[in-house]
Amino acid sequence: MRISYSSKFGCILIPLIILFIAGCGKYANLSWTEVLERGKKIRADSSISAQERFTMAEETYLIALDKLEKTLGREPVRTKDMRELFGEIETILRTQNKHAELEPILKKKINIYTKYLGQNKMLTGAAHENLGHLYKKFGSKQAATDEYREAMKVYQNNKRDKAVEKMRKLISAL
Repeated sequence: MRISYSSKFGCILIPLIILFIAGCGKYANLSWTEVLERGKKIRADSSISAQERFTMAEETYLIALDKLEKTLGREPVRTKDMRELFGEIETILRTQNKHAELEPILKKKINIYTKYLGQNKMLTGAAHENLGHLYKKFGSKQAATDEYREAMKVYQNNKRDKAVEKMRKLISAL
């Protein structure tokens, strides 16, 4: 399932601009965690209007994510830092009601967690559950069911009976 974008042009142009800034801009010599910290400072800066703050922070977080992807497998990355970055991106996108942009971020989160943490880690299961919630919110019952089932497998493998039961209830309610 793919949530439709309001502007196909913006959907293509914005990531290209972000990649250009990441490679050539003021963040070129910073690590992904340093860029994450800059984004958090921007988001907290009350001297900037809320909309401008969120837009600037979103762009900065996406640069950090691009840098993270280039770092993975080449140097150690703390799970805590990855969680924080994804949490910041998700919060910014939800705050701005950019749900269509949230779907690819959640998919990327699942892919990264699966590859670098493992398929049966609780964080991977929680990422599937979050994507399932997004699909449910937008009426894609089958996609939501698929993600909830993936989360349920992880929870079963980790013997998290309450979480398994929660997934069963969510699936049966769809």
